[in-house]
This record gives sequence, structure tokens and C-alpha cells, in this order.
Amino acid sequence: MKISTFKNQYDLIIEPILQQDQGAYIGRVVNNVDTVESRCVVNVVKLNHTDIRGRITSQLIPVFDQIVEDVTIPIGGTAKFAVNVKSNPQGKKTVKIKNKIPKAVIRWSLNDCAFLLGDKNVEITSLANGESTLVLSNWVTQGTIACYASNAVGQAECKADLSLEKSNLERNYDLLKEEYRIHSGITSRGSYSIVKRASERKSGVEVALKSVCRKSVDKTGIRQARSSCDFSNYMLTLFKVVLLG
Repeated sequence: MKISTFKNQYDLIIEPILQQDQGAYIGRVVNNVDTVESRCVVNVVKLNHTDIRGRITSQLIPVFDQIVEDVTIPIGGTAKFAVNVKSNPQGKKTVKIKNKIPKAVIRWSLNDCAFLLGDKNVEITSLANGESTLVLSNWVTQGTIACYASNAVGQAECKADLSLEKSNLERNYDLLKEEYRIHSGITSRGSYSIVKRASERKSGVEVALKSVCRKSVDKTGIRQARSSCDFSNYMLTLFKVVLLG
């Protein structure tokens, strides 16, 4: 039993504590003017092996000091996720154990599927201090990113959403669908395009909606495809070209 002091703070330290150390403790400060005191009761509980094992487990299960956050990127953009893992969150050596618990192993996944080794678009970095980063380059898949930290005692996990922004073409197509009701099925198919029937939502007038694949044809090809399409199957009152990414 000892007393430590720092400036105006006094600490009573009982180490190791025994069964006979339990009871009421009083701290009293006296000067020429007055006397003040503080009281507390110390209870000593004897733990069995099961209790001790449970306390060791709770102290050594990995925890996240920093968790992943939701990320939104454009199609083909770069997404970065970072975590910080601690294998001993309490940082106290309260119980001595024979075998040292290994540091946490960190794993990443997308939609419950682990990333493939050697994927040039995936870069995973894990440091000895528990920091780990996931960088996805030229990425076109959205879903749920999960990070798992596990050791011999247990496992912790955290998750975040990876979302892709809609391209300008997709946003324009959504606006088009607000004005026109697009019918199912393909009315006509060109070398680089397809034509669908549609009708204006307000007036009900039928129109033709033409979609052209941007990756397969240049502007000259688009003009040729426009002139060669057969619209004789229905009355054409509106011609609309939509370039799809």
C-alpha cells in the first residue's frame, strides 16, 4: 500500500490487493480553518478460472479505433477506405497469460466476396500498428465494403457502402423517362442502335426513342444509322437520340 502525490492530487494505491484489504476507506484533509473528508468502500471479489478467462477474452478481442465510412465515386473513379485496429483495447496487463495473443489479421471484402490477389485495381496495405487501407482504382462496382479484424480470441467487423454516381447520360435518361413512358420490347434494331416505342406522359402522343452505343460507333456512323432506320412500323412524331456510356 502506498500514496502517490502530484500537485494537489493524492492517490492511494493497493497492489496487489488481498481479501483482507476490503472495507471502508476515508480520505481526510485538515488545515487551520476546516476539515474535509471523502469516503469509499472497497469490495474484493475472488474470481474463478472461468471469470478470469472471460476477462482476458474481453480485453484482447480486436476493436476498431477508426471505422470505414460510406464513399460515393464516379464510375471508373478511385475509392479509399481506412481503419485502425487495436488488439488490446484496454491497454492494461491485468492478468498474466502464458501464450501471447497474436496481432489481429485484417481482411477486406465487397458484397461478402474477398478481393482477388493480384487484381491491379485493388491495393490493400496493412501496417504493424493496426492501420489498414483499401484503395480501389478505375472502379465500376458498387456494394457493401466490409473489414474484418480477427485473432485467436475473437473477431470484430465494420461495414460501409460504396456507391457509384450516375453519369450525365444516365441522369439525362432519367429526366427523359419523367416526360415519356417507354414501352417494353425493341421496335427496330440498327447496326449501332435500337429503337423503342414511347409516348408522352402528358398528351399520350407516340414517339420513337433511339439509343446509340457510344463505344461502338463514331459520329459518322451515328448519322448513317439515323438515316437508315426503318420507322414504318409506327407513326414517328418525335426522334430522340440517347448516347449510352
